[in-house]
Amino acid sequence: MGKYTTAKIVISGHSLGGAVATIFAAHLLKLGYPVTELVTFGSPRVGNKEFAMYVSSRIPKAIRIVHNRDPVPCVPLLKQGFLHVSTLYYYPNPKNSLEYHTCVAKEGEEDVTDKCTKIFTMNINDHLNYLGKSTDCNTKLELSQ
Repeated sequence: MGKYTTAKIVISGHSLGGAVATIFAAHLLKLGYPVTELVTFGSPRVGNKEFAMYVSSRIPKAIRIVHNRDPVPCVPLLKQGFLHVSTLYYYPNPKNSLEYHTCVAKEGEEDVTDKCTKIFTMNINDHLNYLGKSTDCNTKLELSQ
């Protein structure tokens, strides 16, 4: 990183962007860059157990945020050999962004209990709204300085 030796690298993304963010974080790690945070929203699974453990063990703050019955984080299926990275913050109530469950699975596994997923009652609308903000392409992005 040249003259920016103390810079922190934070990577984030939603949906497919979350999947790309996860893969990009792994790529930067392999190149020797110090990724300090990875935050994804409604990301699908992107790697196998070894990949998930590699990313989770090397990024100090790797978190996934899943909103209620969002179906995207449930694919590809666990039985296909895919696994999510690290800690999950699960928001079960679309009207209350302060209510959430922290789900930390055993190394190399996922917490698929009712507290952390609603796999049998999915709703794509829950993928389009995170923490009270619409995630569709027509949303105006507000940046502060």
